[in-house]
Amino acid sequence: LLSGKGATVTHSLLYAFFITLAYPLGSLICSRYADKLENKWQIVFSSLMTVVFGTLFAFMTHPVLMIICGFLITYSNAWLTFSYHAYQTEIFPTHIRARAVGFCYSFSRLSTVFSSILIGLILQYAGSQGVIAFIVLSMLIVMLSVGIYGPKTRGMDLENI
Repeated sequence: LLSGKGATVTHSLLYAFFITLAYPLGSLICSRYADKLENKWQIVFSSLMTVVFGTLFAFMTHPVLMIICGFLITYSNAWLTFSYHAYQTEIFPTHIRARAVGFCYSFSRLSTVFSSILIGLILQYAGSQGVIAFIVLSMLIVMLSVGIYGPKTRGMDLENI
């Protein structure tokens, strides 16, 4: 995406280095509040952050602002990942939990293969703005589906969810 916005390969790698720091830092920051907010809403809020900062990233041309938006997108994706995996373990009954979580995780990995190919095609034909639009649309679907249909889990026995 950075190269698609006109950054040289060398600069793209440097920007990507700073953006990638959000994964370990994001995990450390998120660990401070992971248990204070229901996982369902963490998924919704982290998806919203991706929508906001992804949209801003699409319009940024200044390198520092692109790095900041990219960092915040990566941070929100790290937040989404850990809250999503925790939420998965809460919404399935005990007798099928391991199998159901394994299936969801496997399906997630498989969908990553196809979405990576799809993102490459979108980048080729619609540019970085097209990729950001795809990601924003995907996150909006996550926000709405989990926010509307996802069960609340906080303070409930797992067998009663």
